[in-house]
Amino acid sequence: MLYHLLTRSSWTTLGPEEDYAPASLVTEGFIHCSPDATTLLTVANRFYTDATEPMIALWIDPSQLTAEVRWEAPDPPAPGIPDRMPHVYGPIPHRAVRAIYSLQREATGRYVALLPFYGDC
Repeated sequence: MLYHLLTRSSWTTLGPEEDYAPASLVTEGFIHCSPDATTLLTVANRFYTDATEPMIALWIDPSQLTAEVRWEAPDPPAPGIPDRMPHVYGPIPHRAVRAIYSLQREATGRYVALLPFYGDC
């Protein structure tokens, strides 16, 4: 399973059958993912501490993706982030999303846990 971090509105504004295709798919050619929840929280704390909108995580079944998944070096590399990260080279279909989690933050803004998100997959 893979995780993808995004703003809640990026997901909730999609139609029920609409594939998820963030701007990074156009600008970088792929969608950034994480291999596990611990890495996802590390990424959130490294790159998204200034986020003002609630963040969520998609839990993705790679066997349901039609796009290629490549394990590549992160750019930029950062402490606590593995040497290889999964990149999805195409949109993520709704059927590949098995669960959605809200990211819980401390009062300091640090992300500390994934909690069930009570919205539609």
